[in-house]
Amino acid sequence: MKNANDELRAYTCTENYYRHPLSRLLYTDGVCAMAETFQAYWLIDLVFSHQLTASVKKEGFQKWLLQRLTGDRFVAVADDGNGKEIARQEIPFSDFAADQCTLYLIDGVLLLPSEY
Repeated sequence: MKNANDELRAYTCTENYYRHPLSRLLYTDGVCAMAETFQAYWLIDLVFSHQLTASVKKEGFQKWLLQRLTGDRFVAVADDGNGKEIARQEIPFSDFAADQCTLYLIDGVLLLPSEY
C-alpha cells in the first residue's frame, strides 16, 4: 500500500502558509507539496468545504484520511483525533497516485502529520 505521507516525510515544519482562495483557512508547505506532487488540490478543497458544516467546524483538531477503496474509488473520512467520525465523503473516481494520505486540520491550518 503506497502512502503519500511516506513521500512527504521530509516536511517537518513550514516556512510559508498559503491561504485557500475561497476560505480564510491556511495550509502549509507540506500540504502544498502534496497537492503539487499528487495533483490533489481538490483534496484541500474537500477538507475546507466540510468546514461549512457547523458540527465539523467546531472540532479544533481534525484528522483526515483519504483511502483507496477499490480501483479508482476513494473515501475521505475525518475524525476528531479520538476516533469519533465527524465527516465522510466517497470519491467515485480519482487518479490520486497513492493508496492513502493523512492530513490534520488544527485550528484552521491544514498540515501533514510530519509537520505537527
